[in-house]
Amino acid sequence: MKNFDYKWICQEFLSNEQQLSTDPEMAIKQAKEMALYFKKGLSMVKQIVTTKGFTSQEEQIIFFKNIKPKFLARLIFYNKVYRIEANAPIIGSKTIEKYFIAQQNKLQRDFFEHLHKSDFYNYYKSGRSDKDVKYFTLGNINILQGVNSFVFELDAEFSTYYDYIIAKIISNELFYNYIKTRLENITNSKQPTIKHANQPHVYWSDTKAALVELIYALYLNGSINKGNVELQKIAFFFN
Repeated sequence: MKNFDYKWICQEFLSNEQQLSTDPEMAIKQAKEMALYFKKGLSMVKQIVTTKGFTSQEEQIIFFKNIKPKFLARLIFYNKVYRIEANAPIIGSKTIEKYFIAQQNKLQRDFFEHLHKSDFYNYYKSGRSDKDVKYFTLGNINILQGVNSFVFELDAEFSTYYDYIIAKIISNELFYNYIKTRLENITNSKQPTIKHANQPHVYWSDTKAALVELIYALYLNGSINKGNVELQKIAFFFN
């Protein structure tokens, strides 16, 4: 197999990667486009790899350890950004900030529960290579060594399982930096408010059913964001 075949595709797609806008609506559009873009590229790479194979074990290790994970990580990352932004509240800086802090906490919690203490994570981060044949060549997945059940859904001709784990590590790092920047932008966009001593505390005093009716009315009438908003976003704002 000629190295430049899949390497050229990966380099070409990565070089045309767009930086996400700081504008949430634009970021949603860009993230969707980038997810579809990298999905297409990965399909092209898969076709080459599964058809032509590799010329050596070393080439196979380089592909599954260094090349494919970077590519797959982008697909995972942009798909996650699209889903998170599409479900984010659109009004109320405190509400939006609370939403993204919750996403940040979830990411950190998942990291400490599933990756931080794993042998493979330490192996990968320490830059070791003594077990590369085990981790990055096809046909060596040991389902009795505590691998995730997701392994049964992988294409055995295009994944060693651990290439996916590296892709998850990279995508989590990309997503963490994205959320960090998002929160910084929210903080910077906050405007100082003047609090009056005699300003009354505002709260909903009617029934919950009445609140639900109001939320549905706002949604059905297109009263918020000219109707370009999901029902759950409006409900999230009123919680």
